[in-house]
Amino acid sequence: MILQPITSLLFAVGFLVFIWGLIEFIANPTDPEKKKTGTNHMIFGILGLLIMVSIWGIVGLITNTLGVDCSGLSQGQPCR
Repeated sequence: MILQPITSLLFAVGFLVFIWGLIEFIANPTDPEKKKTGTNHMIFGILGLLIMVSIWGIVGLITNTLGVDCSGLSQGQPCR
């Protein structure tokens, strides 16, 4: 299924945005503009990760509520 690699890629991008912001924040202790940019990158990275985890949880809640069981399927098979 194509969603698993895309989801993994988005999680990695969110994590990298957070790390990049952290590096910007730490590397520029005297420049307030670059510290603000680093802070914004950290916030956006965390928000992106939280949104993805929330959507993942909502989809899990919906599939469990509807009784959809995809645990026995191999990757690439559609879940019914």
